[in-house]
Amino acid sequence: MAIRIAVGAGAARILRQFLAEGILLALLGAAAGLLVANWGIAMLIHFGAAAVPRLVETSIDRRVVAFTFGLCLGSGILFSFVLLTGAGLMVKSFWKMYLNPPGFAPEDTLIMKVALSGPQYAELLSRIE
Repeated sequence: MAIRIAVGAGAARILRQFLAEGILLALLGAAAGLLVANWGIAMLIHFGAAAVPRLVETSIDRRVVAFTFGLCLGSGILFSFVLLTGAGLMVKSFWKMYLNPPGFAPEDTLIMKVALSGPQYAELLSRIE
């Protein structure tokens, strides 16, 4: 996304890409779900046809497929917007943190790391880790 924004993609273009990815993933999930459901029905018919009356008449018709893909498209669009809203709020929070001073002068700060080694620090290091 950073590269796409850097080369000039607008917010609408990025939104379209997120929606396309979300809807594609949702459709693939719906297709996989229908395949598993079809397999499950075949297994039920194979193992339980004698126990359940009219089980052999069970199938997945056009209404089930249409409902599945409609629900899939709706959830894909909804969750793309939820993720985009969360990402936008996170970027806004980071921007506000960047604009506020941290309370110290970071350019005059010295950072140092001390490594304790040797037998006299072995007990202390074992308690820390």
